[in-house]
Amino acid sequence: MSVAMKDFELTQNANFEALRAVQPYLAEFLEQKAKDLGFASWTANYKGPYVELRDGEGKLRFVENVGLGYSCISGNPDCKSAIVLGLGLGNHFLNTFTEKDENLRIICCEPDPALLYWALCLHNFSHLISKGKLFFVVGEDKTDRDGQWRKISPWVRLMGKIEPSIYVHRQYSGNDISKMKQFLSEYRGMLLSAISTSTIPLSRNLVETAQTALNAYIYKDRNVATLQEIQKHWKGKPAIVVSAGPSLDKQIELLREAQHHCVIIANDVIANYLIERGIIPHVIAALDYSHVVYDKLEKAIKALSAHEGKPVLAFGSKVYPKLIYEWPGPLFPNQSDAVGPKACEILGLNSLNVGSSVAHFCYSVAQAICPKEVIFVGQDLAYGEGGRTHSSGFAEGSAPTDLQIEVTSWDGLGTVRTNRHWYGFLTIFEHAIASSSVPVYNCTEGGARMNGAIHVPFKERLKEHAGDPAPSFLKGEKLDGIGLTLDNQRRILREINGVLKDLEGIRKELIRVTRLKASPRSLNSVEKSYGAALEAWRDIFYKCEFLLGVITSLRFSASGELLGDNLSISTVHEAKEIAELFLEDVEFAKAYLKEVKRIWGMFSPILKEKDIVDHGLNEQETIPMHELWLAVASSGDEPWWDGFLGERFTLTHFLSSS
Repeated sequence: MSVAMKDFELTQNANFEALRAVQPYLAEFLEQKAKDLGFASWTANYKGPYVELRDGEGKLRFVENVGLGYSCISGNPDCKSAIVLGLGLGNHFLNTFTEKDENLRIICCEPDPALLYWALCLHNFSHLISKGKLFFVVGEDKTDRDGQWRKISPWVRLMGKIEPSIYVHRQYSGNDISKMKQFLSEYRGMLLSAISTSTIPLSRNLVETAQTALNAYIYKDRNVATLQEIQKHWKGKPAIVVSAGPSLDKQIELLREAQHHCVIIANDVIANYLIERGIIPHVIAALDYSHVVYDKLEKAIKALSAHEGKPVLAFGSKVYPKLIYEWPGPLFPNQSDAVGPKACEILGLNSLNVGSSVAHFCYSVAQAICPKEVIFVGQDLAYGEGGRTHSSGFAEGSAPTDLQIEVTSWDGLGTVRTNRHWYGFLTIFEHAIASSSVPVYNCTEGGARMNGAIHVPFKERLKEHAGDPAPSFLKGEKLDGIGLTLDNQRRILREINGVLKDLEGIRKELIRVTRLKASPRSLNSVEKSYGAALEAWRDIFYKCEFLLGVITSLRFSASGELLGDNLSISTVHEAKEIAELFLEDVEFAKAYLKEVKRIWGMFSPILKEKDIVDHGLNEQETIPMHELWLAVASSGDEPWWDGFLGERFTLTHFLSSS
């Protein structure tokens, strides 16, 4: 709501209090800009149908017609989200959105910090901000906006399911339109990175589940390094996370010295490169499910067999089983996205957050030892000189070509190019750093700048640890009751059977509804049991860990869209339509879960290790990939945003819609 000028301080305080809770970095940014540029000395005056904003010298900065609303260049009545391009002084926003659906989620993009600052003085947006319904991205400089997009990405992760409505401030000029197109491009990058780092195909999930089961059988009889042992030996020591970015090559000599003072945690694909140069990591982390990781570590496995100190292999449960079987040192098994928390608990897996890449996993391991600090090396997350994607110790990888994004460079003095995957990884790192009390030093000396980290040269940071004693290697021990023992196998199968029984009950009830004949008596008789079936399906959908692999696809299905709604029915025909919609997904979930049950049941502890390792996991027959997933996995020949970055979003189109 608008406020009188005498109340602007109260309104400003309410808005900034809400902003500090939801977007604290933005509140800090605006307050610093206000201090530097003297926004508080500016004045806003209402003159008839207009409000004028003048700076401290009386110069007119912006005029807004308080009676106008936004120009909607793309209205979508079915969507729950909107992109607002230009906040101005807030009157257009109020006139457009006061009567809109309260569940609408809005991202408001404003190039001029002065306008956002004064809009927060003139109008009370605090209720929308505090409920997570209104987010701001502001700044003339793209480097100011980079971190803002990445920080709001978890809140708007699902905004791309349906094309958002797009609104443009009616009083913005042609030059402003160009800036607006840039905002849309940045939104596209955030959206793509969020989707690409949070979804996997179902067929791959089944392979990962199978490899989790096999690995759980292998490590039950091996030396395991526990979290308690890791913390006992390394707590309070500096930890260096080594990744495979292009800048790693220039840090090798310093790393060779650093291993005698710091705990070295290296990702799998770069480990052999380090070992060949005399750097023996204390921990090597592996996360990917494919044989490629084993291929890259095969030489390292042979070299480490003759080495006195052997690194711990920290691995996500889904990794290629041959790697676990042949590893010469202790194992540190962790959860992965192939299985949920109940199965992880049964198998004795650590509950570290493995993240979306092995680099995130390395960081989680580093945090788990309770270090003095964490140092990043080789964490470029951007292309190097000549478009290099990795250091010389890693074969050049392929990078997506559908989207290239510019982000702030490591030194903060320019920009570097990245892609949607690395952009998503950067977002995850920044959120993780923000939630940790352990200081993080980004000593990569190249690539993308990481908000929240302290950026200093590697050599400078190592001087602080020159006198630290050498960390010891761990040996681990055999533990009882972990892995795929016969008892643990039975516990997992009992859990799955319970869910299958519930699914069958839901399926039978939905089938009964689809066979109803239209009559008032039929409707009365079905309402109670029909509602109970849908509530049971909601519970399974949101809570069942054994359906992790299928939930992503179902969230994008028609029934997934309806799950959050109050599905009251007024006719038998309506009940039958909804029941048929849900029945398809319930039957798919049941078929998927039967396949998961077969996987957990096929690895019997009475078999010998060698017989299982030779089994061709990738040759297993699996259920067909859900067609809903295919729709999610491919964005199509022309994603919805292409039109707004091309011909449809032009000054001519904008003016004609005004």
